[in-house]
This record gives sequence, structure tokens and C-alpha cells, in this order.
Amino acid sequence: MDAARTACLVVCSCSESITKFALETLSDWRWRLSLPWPESRKAAG
Repeated sequence: MDAARTACLVVCSCSESITKFALETLSDWRWRLSLPWPESRKAAG
């Protein structure tokens, strides 16, 4: 197996999971910010 190809596959799969994680975190924060302030503090803490 080509080393460059292996590296590319690893980077691609890693960036995919990082992107997915970032999107989930972002939507979670958006949900928290949409709540009234005491509720968002309860959810965060």
C-alpha cells in the first residue's frame, strides 16, 4: 500500500469525524443559547 495514499485516508477520515463533532457541538450550543438564560445554565452545568 502506498504510504501517501494511507496518509490521505487517515487525514480524510479524521477530518470527517472532527467536522461531525464540530457540527454536533455547534448545534448543541445553538440549542442552549436559544433557551432562557437560567435553563441554559442548568443545561451547561
